[in-house]
Amino acid sequence: KDMNIFLNETVLQRLATIIEESGYQTKKEFCQAMGISPASLSDILSSKRRQEITKSLMLGLVKNDYNLKWLFWGIGEKKN
Repeated sequence: KDMNIFLNETVLQRLATIIEESGYQTKKEFCQAMGISPASLSDILSSKRRQEITKSLMLGLVKNDYNLKWLFWGIGEKKN
């Protein structure tokens, strides 16, 4: 079963920062690098849905050297 972590506005802002500063030209490219679908990212970022981050996105972020402690709690640097 997928382990999901529910997001607050601060975490969503940090995730948006990661996406913007990732160096990918499009969200689609970012999603491909993270191993998730653009629809999945759209659901995560959408305020209309229950906001949560999927295990697959967390794994993609870790594989790309992003620091989940920074994403969730603002601790440390954005990238490891």
